[in-house]
Amino acid sequence: MKIASIDIGTNTCNLLIAKQKTNGKLDFLHREKQAITLINKNDINASIISQSSIDNLINILNNYKTKILNHQPQKIIITATSGIRSATNQKDILSNIKTHTDLDVEIIDGKREAELVYCGVKNAIKLSQDNFLIIDIGGGSIEFIIANGLETSFMQSYQIGVARILNKYKFEDPLTKKDINLIENILSENLSELFHLCRTLKISTLIGSSGSYETFANLIKYEFAQSNLRDDDSYNVINLDYFEKIHYKLINFDFEHRKNMPGMEIIRVQLIPIASVVTNYILKELNIKTLIQSNYSIKEGLIFDYLSQNKK
Repeated sequence: MKIASIDIGTNTCNLLIAKQKTNGKLDFLHREKQAITLINKNDINASIISQSSIDNLINILNNYKTKILNHQPQKIIITATSGIRSATNQKDILSNIKTHTDLDVEIIDGKREAELVYCGVKNAIKLSQDNFLIIDIGGGSIEFIIANGLETSFMQSYQIGVARILNKYKFEDPLTKKDINLIENILSENLSELFHLCRTLKISTLIGSSGSYETFANLIKYEFAQSNLRDDDSYNVINLDYFEKIHYKLINFDFEHRKNMPGMEIIRVQLIPIASVVTNYILKELNIKTLIQSNYSIKEGLIFDYLSQNKK
């Protein structure tokens, strides 16, 4: 069986096409991501998505549709998260997409988004009975999940995505100490309950599931010749000392210098410093000992979830 999933985020639109083999495992046939902008820089509340952004998304979806149909999947699943979820013109967006692509998009809430992140991660990493903190840093929201190999004990989406923060506060480039303090204060104010629970459960492992963590892994791979960090593995363990050194560069380099860092994707250049501040703050605040980067996230979670719900 072939399945295609599209995850429409706030900054990226991700396509995944997979085939389930007879042994139940998946072959990933095609992966692709394109940059989108679903937060209007001139709208401080980030509540209206511009027509130009909608048109760009429609062009990307039509391009994806052509590639999907070439693979002839039995199922196509398309979800939209925080960017469209928080837009006041979401009905117009879905209507535009349907009219111009004939594709149906489901807007999912934050809880469902977190569930899909967990579904992706637990299929990437064999989780033990210990508790882990899972984070997915998006442009519009950040999802946090506390889980082990058996169950989740905390699952929540926060409207503090990196694009949403940047849009509201217009930081300097590179970030100033004042900017970093502001980001950390936002985290402290929003995540006190989560941090308390993590300390109670003595969580020492952070699993990062998003493009930001793929970027961290790639930057470390090229900066420190870490050939063991691989895109085609389901996960990678990131050396914390190497992350700290990359973090220092990300918060001190301007756009042009970041763009030229080996392993940097152009679509990550603007927002990766904020994602790095978020990650570094959590690592220090919770005294994290192990950082794992999951190569599976929402788009993989959509496929694994569908298969688990439709077992023959």
